[in-house]
Amino acid sequence: MRELRGKPIITLTLNPSIDASSQANEVRPIHKIRTSGERFDPGGGGINVARIVRELGAETRAIYLAGGATGGTFNELLDAASIPRLPVAIAGHTRICHAVYEHSTHLEYRFVSTGPTVEDAEWRSLLGCLEEVDCDYLVASGSLPMGVPVDFYAMVARLARKKGIRLVLDSSGEALSAGLEEDAFLYGMSAGAATAMTPGTELCARADVERIYSELRRPSPKQGQP
Repeated sequence: MRELRGKPIITLTLNPSIDASSQANEVRPIHKIRTSGERFDPGGGGINVARIVRELGAETRAIYLAGGATGGTFNELLDAASIPRLPVAIAGHTRICHAVYEHSTHLEYRFVSTGPTVEDAEWRSLLGCLEEVDCDYLVASGSLPMGVPVDFYAMVARLARKKGIRLVLDSSGEALSAGLEEDAFLYGMSAGAATAMTPGTELCARADVERIYSELRRPSPKQGQP
């Protein structure tokens, strides 16, 4: 594949995770479950984007929060994947998520950690890092950890607009709702996220998703008409 050139695509991940996966013959309560095929990968919304961008041959750089003993391991996993990184240190431990594939039923069990609580000074330091980036595209993806204000992605959108950066926002719930109040270049919204934001609506086709997305993007009274 031809190598893609230009400014690096910056990705932003506030709640990254060490994604552990393994296999077991059977998963049962109380018993010790013997596993095999253990694997550890760097994960989290923006981190996953950076990995794909890297595989496609484009330049990327991952900005994220990391801390504790697991934060060091997470950094090493990114180095092993040859992903340029800019971690912002936090006091809490980077979370670990675990998936177990059960051979007897061909089912997969996913255990997803909530993650650390981020202090006010820590997420503000992350915003400070974004003030210094030089890129055309910024991809902010993933959930917000505890302690980070729900309108954080709205702050990122305003910062990106000031710097002339195209923001791609991919989240869900209140974090996405707050981000929708600001202009972004592209929003990532699954059918599940759209359904959660519009109670009582069942999405069956692409046209339904597009209709709900348009309704969610209508200007609020404080914004006025475009």
